Amino acid sequence: MCDVIYKAPMEKYVIMLPREQSATRFYIRTPYGAICVFTNLEKLAEVLVPPSMIQTDLTGMSPVANLCAFFDPHAIVNQEIRDGKFLERSDPRYIPNVENTSYHRGDTEFLVYQYPFKGILCLLLDILCGSVTAAREESLILLARMALKKLIVRLYATDGYYPLHAAAVGTGNSAYVFVAGGRAGKSTIFMKLLEYGYIPINDDLVFIKETKDGLNCTGFPIIPSVRKESAVFLNSKLENIPSLRGFEGEYYVNVWHSEFDPYKTYRLVRLYYPKYGYKEFCVFPPKPDLMKKRLIKSFFTHQQVAIDKQEQAVNVLNKLLHISALQIQNTDDMDAFAKGFPFV
Repeated sequence: MCDVIYKAPMEKYVIMLPREQSATRFYIRTPYGAICVFTNLEKLAEVLVPPSMIQTDLTGMSPVANLCAFFDPHAIVNQEIRDGKFLERSDPRYIPNVENTSYHRGDTEFLVYQYPFKGILCLLLDILCGSVTAAREESLILLARMALKKLIVRLYATDGYYPLHAAAVGTGNSAYVFVAGGRAGKSTIFMKLLEYGYIPINDDLVFIKETKDGLNCTGFPIIPSVRKESAVFLNSKLENIPSLRGFEGEYYVNVWHSEFDPYKTYRLVRLYYPKYGYKEFCVFPPKPDLMKKRLIKSFFTHQQVAIDKQEQAVNVLNKLLHISALQIQNTDDMDAFAKGFPFV
């Protein structure tokens, strides 16, 4: 007798086992150790931090955080919204009763984005771990940058730093900080002042620490994402990497070079409250109510202050409110602004 071997028609089936694919690992240097990044998107490193902050191994560092970022073109297959900040409910691309969703419990944060891009972000901040996935490379990059900022904020918090949603430049040992919301011209001001020789601190996220002598300011060199009209100020000096971020075309621009110290600490000298779109350029003392509103919003954009640190946070915020400040009404003529800066 002979055994009969039945061969199933495998072309009819999907094998429900993981298929191995290539991935890469690199390490981002921080003052507190290395963030390990595990990803299948090769160009991710070049749009997160400058090359000088990247290592391929842990030589001279200890791991302190992990970030996984995976591009999966089949993860969320519905169409992304690329042409505006808001979506009408009558738009055929709107999914009935589906909106962006955020789940929080303690130090765990889980976000599902549907508009304008689609992707998933999960953060376990108590163990400094983040994970993101998206079906478009541009969306994955944006989510990975968001997760990296969250991890960086938590790392700097261990050293007494508070994050501020602001841009900052330095000269000598002095820092000048620009407090404003989105699309208010922070990155444009930041890029223009670099053209005039100021040192980059960060265009979106700066850190403030209370000392016996006042307030210190520092930043972490996350590569700025700026609109084309901002990037062209340094177009002849810097390598621009095109990107379609969310719903508008932007550029990732590496503004840090080997001669800059990315960890340098500055003394906070002055706050500026800029607003873009005026016909005439003007600088004047800020209105107290406007200053408080913008500063408080900026102070809590990137953080939730633990109860046991609320008194310290109030002290820092109070000192920020008493720092020398100016309000700026900006025009399209950024040279008029830069030539007069810092308006002493």
